[in-house]
Amino acid sequence: MPPKRNPDSDAVTKILALYTLLLFEKKECCLRELAEKLVCSKQTILRLCARLGAFAPDFRTELREGERVYWLETPEPQTELALAPEALKCLAMCRNIAADLLPEEILHTSEEALKRAATLLADLGKRAQTMAAPAAVATPAAVAVPAHTVETPATATPPAAVEAPAAAAAPTAVTPPAAAAAPARARPKAPRDYSQSHEKITRLMKAIEERRVCIISYPEAGDAHPKERHFLPLRLVVEDHALHVEGWAVPDRPPIELLREATLSVHKIRKISVTLRAVSRNQDIEWKTQRSADSAPSNT
Repeated sequence: MPPKRNPDSDAVTKILALYTLLLFEKKECCLRELAEKLVCSKQTILRLCARLGAFAPDFRTELREGERVYWLETPEPQTELALAPEALKCLAMCRNIAADLLPEEILHTSEEALKRAATLLADLGKRAQTMAAPAAVATPAAVAVPAHTVETPATATPPAAVEAPAAAAAPTAVTPPAAAAAPARARPKAPRDYSQSHEKITRLMKAIEERRVCIISYPEAGDAHPKERHFLPLRLVVEDHALHVEGWAVPDRPPIELLREATLSVHKIRKISVTLRAVSRNQDIEWKTQRSADSAPSNT
């Protein structure tokens, strides 16, 4: 009996190696190729293939042009890209509610992201329905209104009445009320204008994501003149129909020490720059106290 080409490999190891090879090769292999790659004789490959065919239902072999080939018939993996229409509708609802707090650039970006995500829906009918999800409060067709416009009771315009032809015995179609196009919207008491705050909000989001310290020009309470302060932002919050940023007051030089919790109003920030100073991902920067929802933000 000739010596083994690979004396350290037993039958179990070889059959597992054969199955793995066929699984990842994803092609048909002839007897000679398998013997070379597994460093064993053709007779050994024949015995391994006979055993593999007994318990592997996806194992295939066939004689082609006088040469036997072997492969595994595995289904192509299907990437899970399908989204639930309800999830996108919830995102659209959140977008509508926050529309008056977002600058035009951020609102446009969220609108485009929702449209692109809707194209991944498996159901074509629901895809169109979701892409037509309310991005604006209904207005007469003759008036063009930006997607983020919010209608107030004083300016609301009732939908135009639909006249049926006098000769018609019964109406053939009924136009649904235009107001039904917006299941959720925000009606702020005193909305603030954030149209010029796109750069400030973008920099705050970058600093929050990278846990970096910011230098913020911000007026003190009772003082109209802004002063620079070093601030570690933690999160953006919406309170009293306005945007605020929660975080920590920190020293103006290393090391970064969390001095006190602070909340700044975004509309009061005059200037912001993101520094290279950052805290470690392992450091706990969460607030130690929980401020109630109806308490006034601390601008200290």
